[in-house]
Amino acid sequence: MGTPRTTHVFRQSSAPLQELRPLALQHHDQEEYTERNSNRPGHFLPVSPDEHVIMCRRQRPTREYEPGNLSDLDEEVQQFFDTPPKTPRDVTASRKRLHLSPASSEGGFNPPCASSPIAYSSRSFDQPKAFRLQRQQELPVILQLSSLTHSQLIDTLEELLDKHPELEQELQSRLPNPDLHPLQERLSQLRHNILRSFPPTRFGSSRRDSYCYRRVSTHIIAFKKECLDQGRSLASCRSWHAVFEYVFTAWAQTARLPLWENSAHNRCRLSCFKGLSVLCMQALKESRLEKEQYREIRKQILWSSYVCNEIEPCIKKVDSILDSLQ
Repeated sequence: MGTPRTTHVFRQSSAPLQELRPLALQHHDQEEYTERNSNRPGHFLPVSPDEHVIMCRRQRPTREYEPGNLSDLDEEVQQFFDTPPKTPRDVTASRKRLHLSPASSEGGFNPPCASSPIAYSSRSFDQPKAFRLQRQQELPVILQLSSLTHSQLIDTLEELLDKHPELEQELQSRLPNPDLHPLQERLSQLRHNILRSFPPTRFGSSRRDSYCYRRVSTHIIAFKKECLDQGRSLASCRSWHAVFEYVFTAWAQTARLPLWENSAHNRCRLSCFKGLSVLCMQALKESRLEKEQYREIRKQILWSSYVCNEIEPCIKKVDSILDSLQ
């Protein structure tokens, strides 16, 4: 008698399950169990039903698609990327609409009561101009005038005087003299900027050389421009008494500008004196003042001539005016 042959008995119940499993999983299971039973030569145990169920749960079975048919694949991919709708897709579902205006009697819309805020908003939309005029009438006239610009105030007064010419004399008698304090402050600030822009003194150098002038020349030009523009603005308004007062104030500010070693650097200072003397001459020709006022003006002009002789022609002019008034 020979050695009994070892027979391997396979379970018949696992054959149908092996057919249902995907091909990739079958190869994977075979390699896994081959490595596990490699130490046991001649022995190969089949997969039990419980192990087969666990191994099938590890990986989701993939569907096999035909090479030329992509419709099934598109449907499956669309399931993962499709955004759920915000509103139901029922065609018969009706949406609620907001009615801003009262509907007809057929729609059955009832307007809100007068005490509700919706009724107030509907009235404000119906008559916006009336509410705006009512708010403007509640504000005082002084507050409304303070918010206007200079040109708007002039246009408003011009329209008022055209409709009521009798108010011109009364308004002219109540007009005060122009306030020159802001103009003086502006010139004083510009002159202060010139003094602040001086560089630190170097060893053996003066503060009136070309190096220092280049550092302050920008501020000197700004002072000259502002000094002449402010005087021309007053002359355009034909306020001659204010022109005289401004000329003497600006003359004093210009006299306090620094004198430079190079005479070419003093041109801006000299231009200010010439421009102010032209304004003074124009005011003397156009003004109609009292004799005492011209005498005070002559004293101021005489004092200014000690600083710069550009204003000396104005002395001759005021003397001729005083002679004509005697």
